[in-house]
Amino acid sequence: MVPIARLFLFLFFTLFLSCAEEFVPENALDPDNPDYVPPIVSIVSGPAEGETLSTESAVFTFSGNEESMLFRTRLDSNYWSGWISSLSVTLDYMDEGDHTFYLQGEYTTGDTSEIVSISFSVDAVSGP
Repeated sequence: MVPIARLFLFLFFTLFLSCAEEFVPENALDPDNPDYVPPIVSIVSGPAEGETLSTESAVFTFSGNEESMLFRTRLDSNYWSGWISSLSVTLDYMDEGDHTFYLQGEYTTGDTSEIVSISFSVDAVSGP
């Protein structure tokens, strides 16, 4: 009778396990999740591409595709800022001439977005 019980248990677990759903990670930020979307950022407002500013300061606002994202910014070839949760940054005391503002986003998992940028000029000196 013991071999029949073992056979019954074997068949029961085989059927049970074969009917189980495939494991799908629930974490939307997990790259192994089939619904994973990599981090995406965009500059919402600030100087337009190619615009010439008549002031030495500019405010950039930006967004990402996840609420809990962090952002870092850079002006020209300067160092990147630290990662911040703020959705805007003010750049003051910019020199005359051409500039490029860079933005990158990061998920809490450490995955980073592509870098987006906007180039603009500053011509804040009035008169000759």
